[in-house]
Amino acid sequence: MASIHDYYIRSDSSHLDISDIEARLFRDQKSASSGVAKGIRKASNELAKSLLSLLEKCDVVEFSRLVSNFRFPPTKVKCRLVHDMSIWKSWLINGQHLCFYGAGSKRQIMKAFANVALRWVHVRALRIFRDGYVITVNAYHLKGSSCDGLWYMLKDELLSRKIRVSNAQECKAVCFASPSYDGCQAVASRVEAMRRPFYIILLGLDLFVSRGAFNSLVSFIKIPNVRLIGTLDHLRSSLVVSAVDRSLRNYRLVRLSTGLDYRKELISTWDRIPPSYILTTETTKSADEVHGIISALSVNHRQLFSLIARIQLEECRRKGRFDGIDKYGLLRDRRAVTICNTENKLDALLTEFVTHNLVEQSRGPGGKFYLMIPFRP
Repeated sequence: MASIHDYYIRSDSSHLDISDIEARLFRDQKSASSGVAKGIRKASNELAKSLLSLLEKCDVVEFSRLVSNFRFPPTKVKCRLVHDMSIWKSWLINGQHLCFYGAGSKRQIMKAFANVALRWVHVRALRIFRDGYVITVNAYHLKGSSCDGLWYMLKDELLSRKIRVSNAQECKAVCFASPSYDGCQAVASRVEAMRRPFYIILLGLDLFVSRGAFNSLVSFIKIPNVRLIGTLDHLRSSLVVSAVDRSLRNYRLVRLSTGLDYRKELISTWDRIPPSYILTTETTKSADEVHGIISALSVNHRQLFSLIARIQLEECRRKGRFDGIDKYGLLRDRRAVTICNTENKLDALLTEFVTHNLVEQSRGPGGKFYLMIPFRP
C-alpha cells in the first residue's frame, strides 16, 4: 500500500514525513489464525483506500466520521505492572498527585490502572461500595485553550445515573449553565460532597499546560478528595514540569516507558484537526486567488464569507486564543438571517469554501464543528 506521504508528495512544497507513523497505524496485525489475518489485511486496505479518497476530495466531514469509527486492537499489560500500580495507589491515598513521563503511549496502562487499582470494590458490614470515582480526559481530542470541554464532561458525569444530584437547584445549575464561574462552582461542590476519592486521568497533561488551560483547573484539583493522574509526552515533559510544579506542588513524577505507539493519540488529533495538520502543504491563498474564487460564486456565498471574516476578526481583536467559529452558531447570528436560515443551506454554501481551502472545518468538544479562515500569523 502506497503511503499517504508518497501519494501526496510534491516537488514544490515541504511535507512532514509520516510514513513511519502510517506504517504503525495501518500495519497488518499478526495473528495465529490465517483467516483472521486475511480479514484484518482486507479491512486495513479498505480503510487506506477510503482515507486516500477522502483526502483527495477534501471531504472533512466524511474524514472525521471515518476517523471517529477507527478501531484499535487490544494491548496486553505486563503482569509486573500490577505491583507498580499498588505503589501508585498508595501515593494517591497519601494525598499525592501523579504525573507519568517516558517514551511511548500510556493510554492502555492508565486504563488498566483505573480498572485494577482505582475501582476496587470493598465489602464492609455487608455494604458494597466503590473505592473511587474515575473520569478519563483525552486532551488530544479536546479543542481550544480552555477547560470548557472538561467542565462539560464533568457536568455530564455528575448528571448520569451513577451519581445523583439531590438538590434540584444544583442540578439545574450543573445541567444548563455554561462553564462560567457559577457552573464550575456547582460542579466543584458536587464533587466535594461525594466524600470519596475523585480521580481525573488526564491523557496529555502537557497539552493542557502548553495551551494555558491548566491554570483554570488548579482550583478544582485543590479539592481534598480530588486526585490528578496525568501523562506527559516524553519530549515535551521537560518544558512543562516547572509549570506543573508551581501549580500542583504535592505531586510525584513517575517514569513509565511503555514503548507503545501513539496510534490512539494520532487518531484523536486527526479527529480534532483535519488532514491539513498532517499534510503540511500551503493552505493559505493570496488575495488574488481568494478574490478570483469568491467572484465566481453567488451573492450568498460572498455574504457568508464576509460574515465569517468579520466574526473571526472580531474574535482575534479580543486578544484571546482563537480556535474557530461555531459552525451552526452562525445561524443564531442576526447578520446571517438574510444569507441562510437552515443547517442544510449552510452546509451547501460552505462546501465551496472547504473544497477550495478558503475555510477550514474542524471538530471540537461534543462533536461540534468549527470554522476558520486560514491565514499566516
